[in-house]
Amino acid sequence: MGYLGLLGRVAALDAPASAPLSFWDPAAQYAVVQGLVDRLRKKGVHIVIVLSHSGTDATGTAGEDVELARHVTGIDVIASGHTHTPLASAHTVVNRGWSTQIIDAGVAGTNVSRIDLTYHPSTKTTTLDASGNAATTTRASPRSTQVRYPIRHSIRLWDSRTTSST
Repeated sequence: MGYLGLLGRVAALDAPASAPLSFWDPAAQYAVVQGLVDRLRKKGVHIVIVLSHSGTDATGTAGEDVELARHVTGIDVIASGHTHTPLASAHTVVNRGWSTQIIDAGVAGTNVSRIDLTYHPSTKTTTLDASGNAATTTRASPRSTQVRYPIRHSIRLWDSRTTSST
């Protein structure tokens, strides 16, 4: 798997105190992003995931991440953010025969998105098997403790490793 991280134009505008950092608008640089995706594919990466702080609208049919999927081929999944728009399931964008799945968990860890894909070596493509966006509060779902326990357990493990003396 290969990962790319992107910050969208609107997110960059919301970070006025970020100087001396500067941000480029991905919409003006689709060719650059396409080159990065192509480079990952040439290195043998089977699945390309973009971690994006750009966003979509509430339906998942418009927004910076949708435009990215419409202009760049070879991205399998865009894990969308910034707009905090929870999508109930993956939204598919087809671009020149390539399908990109967009997921968005929402704001502040209230949900956890899940996407199950199958990779097809003969066509070097993926298909969507299932997706969802489960709430993480126990009030919303009795299964949410199944999500929260591994997270808490991982945090405890990390904390015990980083705070123990050597």
